[in-house]
Amino acid sequence: MKTKRTLGKKASKALSYSGMATALLAMAHDADAQVVYTDVNPDVTFSDDFFEIDFDGDEVIDLAFGQINLSSANSEKNVVILAVPDGNGFKGYVSSTFVYASAMSFGVAIAPGGNFQTGTGTCVFAASYGTFGDWGGQIAYVGCKFEGGDGQTHYGWVHLEVAPGATSVTILAYGYESTPNTAISAGDMGTTTGIGTVAEKFNFNIAPNPTKDQAVIGLQGVKGQNVTVSVIDAMGKVMFTEQVSAMEETHTLDLSNLAQGTYFVRLENGKEVAFRKVTKS
Repeated sequence: MKTKRTLGKKASKALSYSGMATALLAMAHDADAQVVYTDVNPDVTFSDDFFEIDFDGDEVIDLAFGQINLSSANSEKNVVILAVPDGNGFKGYVSSTFVYASAMSFGVAIAPGGNFQTGTGTCVFAASYGTFGDWGGQIAYVGCKFEGGDGQTHYGWVHLEVAPGATSVTILAYGYESTPNTAISAGDMGTTTGIGTVAEKFNFNIAPNPTKDQAVIGLQGVKGQNVTVSVIDAMGKVMFTEQVSAMEETHTLDLSNLAQGTYFVRLENGKEVAFRKVTKS
């Protein structure tokens, strides 16, 4: 079995996709025979930012949580989203065409064959402008599955708190079962201590931002890979998707057909995923 390690990225406000300055975050890792556990210590609370999780330390992001402030002069809106690369998934359900993540209690089984939501890209986790699922003001667990660095499916959990009104998210801990295709209980943890390390991120920049019609994506951070670019509205709806060749160093997004407002630009190469917020003025 390959040596397991977990990556930690602590920005000045949070661990994120945002491109902020990063520094080493010490985390306690616990492992009995199979379970790899990461205690986010101290807990990370963030807003208007993203927190990315690499369960098995293979330098591929397995899922991410984001809190976005959509406030304007006339309204105050907050939204929390959950993002997963294609092929990974989370325990959840569909209601009125929206996809929601389940708020799980300690000890609930996260197992093969469960009701995992896959291929959704993004879901609205919680919001201040309506009832979106189970997470407003809750402390609970998200169950998930992901493709590990060994190419096999693994099951894990994230323990977090969403503040009332979706104003912030706090990540408490996460863990996964290192034996492929094996169930884990929410909150399952172990005993051996280690230290996390920092890795280079799969990322990009976008400018100008805000923009009226067009924005240019800088692709230097994706290392010459073919990527899929999606533009997503604040409700999690994909407005359009484009394929970008590995030969391109920049890519121009035409936003002229979209209404004014805040959108998310999502890049994915099949395993890694990254987000930026863009405002059309």
